[in-house]
Amino acid sequence: MTHYTESNAWLTPPVRKFIAQSRATHAVDPFAGTGNLLQHIKPLGLATAGFEIDPALCDAYGWTRNDSIASIPDHPDHVICITNPPFVHRTHAPRRGIFISFGTAPDYYILALRRCLTAFRYVVAIIPERFLTIDFSQSVGHRLRLIDVIETDDLFTDTQFPVCVACWGPGHPREIAVYKNGIYIKTRHDIMAAIPTEIVDGIKVKAWDGQLGLVSYDSGMIYDPMRFCSPGRVMNSTYRPRVRVSTKIDPTLLIRECNAVLRQLRFDTADLALHPFQKTHAGVRRRRLLTQMTRRIVSRAILSLS
Repeated sequence: MTHYTESNAWLTPPVRKFIAQSRATHAVDPFAGTGNLLQHIKPLGLATAGFEIDPALCDAYGWTRNDSIASIPDHPDHVICITNPPFVHRTHAPRRGIFISFGTAPDYYILALRRCLTAFRYVVAIIPERFLTIDFSQSVGHRLRLIDVIETDDLFTDTQFPVCVACWGPGHPREIAVYKNGIYIKTRHDIMAAIPTEIVDGIKVKAWDGQLGLVSYDSGMIYDPMRFCSPGRVMNSTYRPRVRVSTKIDPTLLIRECNAVLRQLRFDTADLALHPFQKTHAGVRRRRLLTQMTRRIVSRAILSLS
């Protein structure tokens, strides 16, 4: 799915600095669309060009016609790739008329990144925020320098999809710096290290007889954040499930410990370990606890009380 970039909120100070340090004189967008992204960087003094598969857009904006998901011509070092590649999960692709071989790639944008990283020495891409915590064995983690999570609802014209800006350069950096709206948080390694990995057997989410309740999302109100609670306060729905555990620990004590683990996780990762919702509230991205992360939090709480 292609979303046209309306706002230049993605062009944060760390991203601007990265572009400047690349010493590029030209910028190319292999998925140019209507050219909004390239318009944003013209004040930086870069000459711009684009590739596009749609002949109508090529005629309208002067792009070179090219199927960039199939291949991209190699470019010299003074040309930086700045792009917002299409993203659609492989399971949704047929419904959107996309019939290509994804190979091991979970999403269309991963295929696009592979092409960009082969053709360019420097790459800046607006991609789904979930990229921050994916398995980097998809051959897109090498050369990655920084990730800046953008928490705004006006970046695109037609969606509030949670995204980040990722920047790649030459070499193999030891650390990947993570920012939120241009503010440094910590390294990606430190964020991933803060995520619980423990799994205790016998934890079932969405169980009618669960001893724990869970409000699995931020409502946007200060008094109604995601939290564990007594089972009588939820309806065992998708967003307010009950959790069954195989333990003799007092449920009240376990609820308290689960919330303590959750609060620490939110603090240690600046919320970036939690799944993003599409809307922000007062400029802050709402978050949701998915099933796997719920099991990990409950597991850590059980082990700490055992």
